[in-house]
Amino acid sequence: MAEKGGIHKILTFAPVYSFYQWMVGAEKMRRIFVNEYIKPAQNEKILDLGCGTADICNHFPKHAEYHGVDPNQSYIAHAKARYGSNAKFWIAGVNENEGLTLPSEMPVYNCIINGGVLHHLNDKEADLLLKTARKLCEAGNGRFVVIDNCYTENQGRIAKWLADKDRGAYMRFSTWHETKLREYFSHVQSDIRTDLYRIPVTMFAAVCTL
Repeated sequence: MAEKGGIHKILTFAPVYSFYQWMVGAEKMRRIFVNEYIKPAQNEKILDLGCGTADICNHFPKHAEYHGVDPNQSYIAHAKARYGSNAKFWIAGVNENEGLTLPSEMPVYNCIINGGVLHHLNDKEADLLLKTARKLCEAGNGRFVVIDNCYTENQGRIAKWLADKDRGAYMRFSTWHETKLREYFSHVQSDIRTDLYRIPVTMFAAVCTL
């Protein structure tokens, strides 16, 4: 997993990251991602691969069982402090040699989600994460729901500039996302969204099943 250095490093601190997300309007994105794509049932078990500060928890039904994993210790500490009474969190990331190592006590999940992570992963790491997601779906006959920043053809100048300046080091075209997901899942229903933030960020969103 690689991120750009310089000023982007400040976003690795949970309070700064949460403030930035609030400033650009990420709550709207999370609400739409949950309501239009994840569509959680009341008692579903949900695993978030790359949960960040887990502020998406604000949009899940009260009795949904949410578990989150992320390699950033600051994000996980923030998530545990805010949501730890109703959710579980682990520090885990993608390792090129070992894949995504998850705790052995994790249950079978109805839904695996991944938000804004793939453009931080190189091709091998992305394959390892998607391979893990597929295995989890096979175990529970679940769905994989993903949203990620991307480039598109004929993208507006400001949107492209924002994608260029993103801290993720592996920004890709939406066609890459579509093709890559179809390597692991038989059914991929996808959208390109440009209406999720206060700023013109381009996002690829998909619901995937076996």
